[in-house]
Amino acid sequence: MRSLHPSAEDCLLLDPCPSLTVLVAGPHGTAAALAAVLSDDPLRQITEPLSVTAPGSGLGEDPEATVTLGLGSIALEQATVTLFAVPDEERLWFRWEELLAAADAALVIADPHDPGSSLATTEYLYRRRIPLAVVINQPGPAWLGAAATVRRALYLADPRIPLVTADIAEHSPALRSLITLVEHAHALVAAPAAALPQQRSS
Repeated sequence: MRSLHPSAEDCLLLDPCPSLTVLVAGPHGTAAALAAVLSDDPLRQITEPLSVTAPGSGLGEDPEATVTLGLGSIALEQATVTLFAVPDEERLWFRWEELLAAADAALVIADPHDPGSSLATTEYLYRRRIPLAVVINQPGPAWLGAAATVRRALYLADPRIPLVTADIAEHSPALRSLITLVEHAHALVAAPAAALPQQRSS
């Protein structure tokens, strides 16, 4: 697990933990929406130029290209959590590498009607051993088969990865998803090391 904290794993074993950094990723502005609902203070929008193109980013040489990140924080009993909201666009993954250097865990937002759109993101994080939880964004009446459908679409062979159904526009269910992630990250660090299951079936 990568982190700017010099002893991130020791930090996760503490109760309460001083601080954690969580990456919130989702399509079509959902990451910023979830982070804004969770944050104790108004979400700070950070727009960065992408004038230096990374190989394979698909950005070309457009000097106008930018990416907008959201920065917020929330105080939990378990930890003070810094939230980084980022678009889950594959073309921006060269920027993700820098963010993941500071991340202790990640929340990935999945659309139950198009769960496969989050597959690349979950695999990217899983391969880097970042503890993650998937939030199934489902406003309105719950769809009973959503969790099983999303787990299959994302090839989540590791049963430890939590799936939480939530209306990300509502504070209580959004908060539940974050607490679930923090508890999951604690459990992974406290448990003996185990081989990671393969995400995709052969």
